[in-house]
Amino acid sequence: MGANMRMTYFDTLRQLIVKLSLIMGLFFGLIINVFGTEKCHATYSLDGSLHIPCVDVPGPFGTVQVYKADMKIVPLTNPFQFVVIAVAPVEDKPTNSKSCREIKENAPSSEDDIYKIDPDGEGGNEPFEVYCDMTTNGGGWTLFVNIIYGSYVYDQVISTQLGTNTINNNFIGSKPYNTVARMRVEGNGSSPFAFDVKQNAASGSYVPSTDGTYHSIVFDFFTAAIEQDNTDIKFNSNSLAFYTSRTGYHSGSFVYISGGFDSIIDGYTYNSGNNGVYWVNHQQVSGNQYYHCANTMDIGYHLGSNNVCSGKIATKIQLYYR
Repeated sequence: MGANMRMTYFDTLRQLIVKLSLIMGLFFGLIINVFGTEKCHATYSLDGSLHIPCVDVPGPFGTVQVYKADMKIVPLTNPFQFVVIAVAPVEDKPTNSKSCREIKENAPSSEDDIYKIDPDGEGGNEPFEVYCDMTTNGGGWTLFVNIIYGSYVYDQVISTQLGTNTINNNFIGSKPYNTVARMRVEGNGSSPFAFDVKQNAASGSYVPSTDGTYHSIVFDFFTAAIEQDNTDIKFNSNSLAFYTSRTGYHSGSFVYISGGFDSIIDGYTYNSGNNGVYWVNHQQVSGNQYYHCANTMDIGYHLGSNNVCSGKIATKIQLYYR
């Protein structure tokens, strides 16, 4: 922004605070938050829209009410001027909630963010932070699996914790009983793609495998597609499922997604072999008992007794519960 634009921008903010002060019956005050800090930064879009997530308005008795505001540039003005489009109070984040769903129910205007939850309540384990998706399909989704790369040490990423705030690293956590699971995959092939699917009914608990058994989260006939962007995921007798095993594959760890026969991702139809998709995200075995396309974000397909890379590269796998 130029100097004139910056002055007009802050003049508009001051006018905004005056309006808020008059509406709330408060004394005029200055902005406390500094825009551009880690927890509060204004977002400007090329269409001239400006979203300000936190404007602090001091009250007469030392209190502070936080507002969010949307503004828009006035065309053909020099210096540039903004008009206020909408203003709304920002609710405090609820505390001691058991899940993102409970937070959303108690504070419907909650936005996508990191929140602290306490699944087992007072007197149990310490509360911890999780990422909550508060917008997709009604919101209230707790992130518990986040995978963004394929080569990792299994024991270092698994956890019994019922959620995570990790979005920049790999984490495979747990899901409580009687909750609905959801899986979102994003990626790139010849063009960007994404699919977002959820169970239509609550399912049992999930904990990453710590032995030779295979633990899974299944998306079958009773699954709905929330989003299909350049994809067509099929839910048939060959259910799409997320699996983990610590020592079940030739005494090694194994993380994979398989199923969804006849699914289409970025123009490729997964109808080779028996499984369709056979995406070996992680394997740790000795000898020659390995899959050709493994330890990768390439969404491989089943071929005979092995698999092959498809060239459809995912950028993330995320699983949520609600």
